[in-house]
Amino acid sequence: MPRSEQPNQWQMAHIGLELAGAVVVLALAGYWVDRQFATGPWGVLAGTAIGFVGGMYLFIKQALKANKQFDTRRSGDKNNDTHK
Repeated sequence: MPRSEQPNQWQMAHIGLELAGAVVVLALAGYWVDRQFATGPWGVLAGTAIGFVGGMYLFIKQALKANKQFDTRRSGDKNNDTHK
């Protein structure tokens, strides 16, 4: 695959870090809730689950956007090749 057709590696890394960040931040928030209200592991579990669901939503949204951009660039490159 030519370099112009490859997805941007930084964009892909950003998508993965968004997912991980959402899980970590909400798990820490759940940990804080557990410590404040002595709710056992339920705050961490709920925070992790909410973070995972929210992170997956962002992951899928960004992946679809990146795929659409990739397809647009790829189809544009094919149209330019036919006019040469």
